[in-house]
Amino acid sequence: MISFESAQSIIAQATPQAKIETLDLLESLNRICAVDIFAKINVPSFDNSAMDGFGVKIKWLENATLDTTIFIKKCQTIAAGQIIEQNNDLSTCHIMTGAKIPNWVEAIIPIENTVKDNDSIGFNSPALNGQNIRRIGEDIKIGDKLIEKNSQITPEKIMALAAQGIKEIQVYSRPKIKIISTGNELKPYNSGPLEDGQIYNSNAPYLISKLKELNLEVEFSGIYEDNIEKFTDFLKSIDDNSIIISTGAVSAGKWDFIPEALKLSGANIHFHKVNIRPGKPIIFATLKNGSLFFGLPGNPISSAIGFDFFVKYALQNMCIIPRTQLLKAKLQNNFSKKFKGTQFLKAITNYKDETFQTEILDGQESFKIQPFAHANSWVIADEQQFEMPAGAHVDICFFNKG
Repeated sequence: MISFESAQSIIAQATPQAKIETLDLLESLNRICAVDIFAKINVPSFDNSAMDGFGVKIKWLENATLDTTIFIKKCQTIAAGQIIEQNNDLSTCHIMTGAKIPNWVEAIIPIENTVKDNDSIGFNSPALNGQNIRRIGEDIKIGDKLIEKNSQITPEKIMALAAQGIKEIQVYSRPKIKIISTGNELKPYNSGPLEDGQIYNSNAPYLISKLKELNLEVEFSGIYEDNIEKFTDFLKSIDDNSIIISTGAVSAGKWDFIPEALKLSGANIHFHKVNIRPGKPIIFATLKNGSLFFGLPGNPISSAIGFDFFVKYALQNMCIIPRTQLLKAKLQNNFSKKFKGTQFLKAITNYKDETFQTEILDGQESFKIQPFAHANSWVIADEQQFEMPAGAHVDICFFNKG
């Protein structure tokens, strides 16, 4: 049985990088950029006014004070998008926010700092060179790196790209993802009352929701009975390169048929069983056609851990989703780990007093869903951690990040 770190290393080595596709800028939200993107134009691309005001030369207002108002005749009004160049020796122009300034303007005086007298404008203070002028390239210069390769496209990045007139960008393609449930006892959550011995399928709705939360497309391939022949035929029938996620039938029981079905279908099993809790029986394989296969245990929390720390790790290595961020948090209660391996613990983490503070919840058993529904994070206890007293700093990650 391998360690958690070894399992992630194997996933990293076995996971191919996704293909690259070109998308319209507005279709690229939340995707991972496949190339560095550099600025091709300056922003602003011309000197312009930072506010509504009046353009002046510095020397005109050298002697202006609160007691000595200097009046200058107004000759014109310049709106944003309007181009006017005039070099009158002594006439101010009313210029709007964002308008290109004439080449003679050295400063913009805000309209609220002036007084009007018929066709003249009064000024009561000297001007500073460049005052309220946005200079060409002050925000972005040609050649500046706008987007880092392998970074996620956010609305803020779309703003920067749109300001460059960039219409399309290259991103990593998203894989097709299929969810399969196994178990004679499973019944769809929306199929009416249970019969004796049946349970509702909660893993598939959870995994589908998690993938949708990551803005990924997912297909539910149904519930498969505990039948090795049918499941082997299903694996052989997959003709598109995709990611397959199954739940259940991966342990060592009589009906845990998935490991054998993978062998019969010609899959390459990279590992089966990892020294973690919950979720030890997880299996990772590459199917004959190149599709990745993750067999997650059937207990709900084991399935959730398999997704968060194995499936998502593969998606991160494929540059499909951003990397999960591990954080340090101050533990609020005592916890004693009896297991000689990596353990993932349901927790509630909040930010308080300038630090993350986390509480490990009761009900850590892998079948208990209620505490999971109230949690928002995992505490990750590695193989060397056993006694975890209140006040200790521990690794955590939130459910909905990356």
